[in-house]
Amino acid sequence: MDIIICYLLIYFIEAAIFIIYCKSNLKAKYSSKTYEFLMVILGYLLIFAFSLFRVVLVNCVMFLLINWCLIYYLYRTRIITAAFHASLLTALMGMCELIADSALLHFAYNFFSDANIINISIFATVSKLLYFIVVILVSFFINRNQKDVFIDNAKISSEELFLLIIPIFSAFIMTTFAMISYTLEFPVYLDTMVSLSSFLILATDICVFGFYKYSKTSQQRFYELQLQLQKESDTTKYNKLLLSQYENQRILIHDIKQHLSTISYLNTKAENERIDKYISYLLNSSNLKESVKFCENSLLNAIISRYRDKADELKISFHVDIRSTYINQLSEESITSLFCNLLDNSIEAASKINNSFIELTISDNDTSPLATINVVNSCKSSPFSTKTGRLITQKANPLIHGIGVKSIGKIVQSYSGDMTMYFNEEDYTFHTIIGLPKM
Repeated sequence: MDIIICYLLIYFIEAAIFIIYCKSNLKAKYSSKTYEFLMVILGYLLIFAFSLFRVVLVNCVMFLLINWCLIYYLYRTRIITAAFHASLLTALMGMCELIADSALLHFAYNFFSDANIINISIFATVSKLLYFIVVILVSFFINRNQKDVFIDNAKISSEELFLLIIPIFSAFIMTTFAMISYTLEFPVYLDTMVSLSSFLILATDICVFGFYKYSKTSQQRFYELQLQLQKESDTTKYNKLLLSQYENQRILIHDIKQHLSTISYLNTKAENERIDKYISYLLNSSNLKESVKFCENSLLNAIISRYRDKADELKISFHVDIRSTYINQLSEESITSLFCNLLDNSIEAASKINNSFIELTISDNDTSPLATINVVNSCKSSPFSTKTGRLITQKANPLIHGIGVKSIGKIVQSYSGDMTMYFNEEDYTFHTIIGLPKM
């Protein structure tokens, strides 16, 4: 009975690794995580039931078929793609069990001669730890070209490396347990404790990785929510600006007859100086200033209006020239994240210099396949590190170090574009040039 429970725990752990793999590489069809979890558990209980026949071929076939069905039914994927993922998991599982089998026999040639609970537990823990490590590595490889706001999957981050080190250390600990159990004869209660410790180590590794993925997902959702709130705030402010400007211009048009009458009266008196002052007053009136409409995209208008007001407060000259309709093809999320980060960085740099400026230009050419976004801003010194050549942030909070630039890079990459950043030492300006293919 103890051995049956041990095998049942093994299949629950395999189910957990299956969920981690699918969450890392596939999109769920159903919003209910509980339903997804229950279906996976049910599938692996079926695999466990067929394993009781103790026929290796049947175990492999059922593992492949049930994983195939689960992936196709629970996740957004084609039947052929589901077959690929199921085959990959089956191959990885078999490979890891063979490696664990060979490794344990290398240390103890008759390790499997006695099928007791401690031997089964140690073999299961070592093989599942290897399976877990390989699944994480394969997931990193599959996702290396996927777009993520927070993680640069082209290179494994230090946090992800740390996640890999934990199960590797655990595998070493379990191999040590195996050698000790082969050398010494444990009483029954110690056998049980070692077996339980094996599963607890494996469960801890999986929980650590699961918590890491959950925290990253929560962080991304929070970021998306912030972008949505910012977009709605900008749109509301822009609509208010339009309404205010419309009302002010209506008032000015209504009063224009009175203004013209006054000017005519002054003209009859030949008071040229007072006429010049009066006309100058009208021309400098806020009601006759440049429209808040910079382009045809209302969201981008709202964003630019907000940053123009911020630049005015900091006495930064702000110039905008948008002569491209390509921007309308970008998603609202991309527009918000791209231009907010570009203008945030520009204002941060320009605010440290007197008589500074920011220029935003969006243009395209009928003969060119690219639309160009060009941002030029005053910059006190080169923001690039002399050692690494990477951008150095001036933000006080180290937790947001480089996130803005990464976000810009991810968006450019998602549209198959290209980005160049450089510092001009002659006029102390920082240039960001983004080329996006026209769709």
